[in-house]
Amino acid sequence: MQFLSDFADLAVILPAFLAVTLTLLASGWRQGAVPWAWVVAGTLTLVFLAKLATYTLPGLFGTAWGTWSLRSPSGHVASAAILYGGLSVLLLRRRMLALALALAVAVLVAASRVALRAHTIPDVIAGGALGLAGVVALAWLAPPVPDRAGGARLVLPAVLASVVLLMHGERLTAEGMIMRLAWRLSRLLDS
Repeated sequence: MQFLSDFADLAVILPAFLAVTLTLLASGWRQGAVPWAWVVAGTLTLVFLAKLATYTLPGLFGTAWGTWSLRSPSGHVASAAILYGGLSVLLLRRRMLALALALAVAVLVAASRVALRAHTIPDVIAGGALGLAGVVALAWLAPPVPDRAGGARLVLPAVLASVVLLMHGERLTAEGMIMRLAWRLSRLLDS
């Protein structure tokens, strides 16, 4: 399960996001590059803020529903949905198929995160909702890659595969930093 989960680790997601963004810009397809960059960065920012909120105000999220309480939205699930699902939105002309692929990727990564006991079911649902909302926003804002975009339809999967092969298995965690920031924020709110 860790093998599957590592496809959505920040050590893969961040360089893949940067590589895809640069490839889109180099292909000259600004109509796709700008929405891609804004939506992916926005989705990752929303995940960060949601995690910060759940750690800062645990009583608000953590005790409301007992065992079905939200501890921390899964960044892995959200990241997998927006990166892989978002790229499928750009590459495939059939948007419903792209959205189905985004959902499938989110479910696979969610299952791995629950099996690893890294997150609860509400955590992966929340992460999935954030990631899939980003995919829907991207589908609304960006057209599919046009044929004239410098072979981007072939180059983008190759770029993504290269980054994933290079970075898979590396781990970059932001959880500790988010928890420390939340602790400081909660102390500030208590004063």
